[in-house]
Amino acid sequence: VIDLSFNHFEGEVPCGGKFANLSAKSFLGNYALCGAPKFHVPVCSDGAKKHNNVNMLRVDFFLASEGFALVLIVWVLIVVAKYRKRGLEKHYQEE
Repeated sequence: VIDLSFNHFEGEVPCGGKFANLSAKSFLGNYALCGAPKFHVPVCSDGAKKHNNVNMLRVDFFLASEGFALVLIVWVLIVVAKYRKRGLEKHYQEE
């Protein structure tokens, strides 16, 4: 059994998958949650669902940006390493 209580979670509690077997005890102390009545949390309004979707878009954008930045940094490091290697080879060939 998963205990997610008192973690300051917010948004809609999913009803399917691994959440289907959880009880209301699993979510105690998370006052910003909403969802199915079986979890003893308030029913989600359309505004809460929309807010949750906006937060997910923000997370997706952040993760995509971080991924792009990481790829860019790795690429720059590879290019710099290649040019340094070429420069050292030319230096030793001239001597």
